Amino acid sequence: MTQGLVFHGAVIQDQQRTEIEKYWDVHDDVYQELVMAGFEPLRKPAGEFPEVSIEDYLNIEGEQYTRTMAWIDIWFAYASDILAWLKGRELGLTEELEDIERELKKLKRQEYESLPKKSRPSEAELREVAESHPRCREIRRDLVVLRNKIKVVQSRVDALERFAKGLSRQVTIRGQNIELGGAVGGRRPPAPIVR
Repeated sequence: MTQGLVFHGAVIQDQQRTEIEKYWDVHDDVYQELVMAGFEPLRKPAGEFPEVSIEDYLNIEGEQYTRTMAWIDIWFAYASDILAWLKGRELGLTEELEDIERELKKLKRQEYESLPKKSRPSEAELREVAESHPRCREIRRDLVVLRNKIKVVQSRVDALERFAKGLSRQVTIRGQNIELGGAVGGRRPPAPIVR
């Protein structure tokens, strides 16, 4: 029995497939290099993901503002770190998929070299057959799962940025109101028209 990925007559040996997979699985290498450079992985913050309410926007000040912004900053750093690792894994899987598809197409081309050009499969047909290969389908499914995770974490990172900007803006407006003697929205009331 032949070991490896069978591709309608062409076979990528298990060893070759494993080598391609290992070549692009760089997570451990990157992790080790970053730790050696002083970048330890961030731990999940002790509390839940920060929720900012309408009341926070309306009434936040002083110590509550400092605590809330610190909590948002801690979660922002953590979520950004997770996002970077997910994007790195996505890059590795994408490269692995492209390598396997390229190798499968190359083997298929070699199989048909002896045939007249008209009888050989087109590049589109080769791509379609490579994409339908079980290992390629498995990697594409992994990529879909990974990309969904990236979208969720990216939305959290974006939300944390909006929370921070919104709270900061509210504190700034409140400070302007105080400077202007309580004017609404940080704007001076219009000057009376003198005739």
